[in-house]
Amino acid sequence: MEKAQELATLCDVQPGIVIYTPGEDILWPTESQAKERFQNYLSFRWDTRNDNLVTHETNLAKKEEGSRRKH
Repeated sequence: MEKAQELATLCDVQPGIVIYTPGEDILWPTESQAKERFQNYLSFRWDTRNDNLVTHETNLAKKEEGSRRKH
């Protein structure tokens, strides 16, 4: 959660984190703030949301591509 707070401060963004675990779900920063942030995100049109969306998979693919270019 510390890294999310750093992103919020350094990049002027409002991250929200949801972690599903058996028996305990974790929402950050608070449940109400996380819900508000996700609702705000969902209020954007689909194409607008995807303009800046970075998934773990796309991030790894970019890193692999950069690594291949170096070799």
